Amino acid sequence: MDNLKYSPHAVNIQIQSKKLNLSHVTSKCGSLDNIHHKPGGGNVRIESVKLDFKDKAQAKVGSLDNAHHVPGGGNVMIESHKLMFRETAKARVDHGAEIITQSPGLSPHHMSSSGSINLLESPQLATLAEDVTAALAKQGL
Repeated sequence: MDNLKYSPHAVNIQIQSKKLNLSHVTSKCGSLDNIHHKPGGGNVRIESVKLDFKDKAQAKVGSLDNAHHVPGGGNVMIESHKLMFRETAKARVDHGAEIITQSPGLSPHHMSSSGSINLLESPQLATLAEDVTAALAKQGL
């Protein structure tokens, strides 16, 4: 805080600018010896001639032996069939009820899921089975 009011005093210093005398300076070892050279090419003409390779050029050895080959895949037909998963699908979860499916014109077919209880033993399961088959029929399964 002692130097708070300090200001530097300029001493009499003068910067002089002198032009340098470069008249005695020479180039590096002979780089300007041939400075006035003018290249002269003489009588040079550039011609453009279209080259004809069709008559003289030939294919590599054996590369054109099979040039007229037409690939044939035979009678290949790409077929698309509608897959019928809903007709053959079975339930993934054992719901404990018998599933009764009936095809038109045929007798009803009883199918029991693994580990299920017999319908005759419990009347509640019979109504449950009817509800399940009705719900599956609504969904189209």
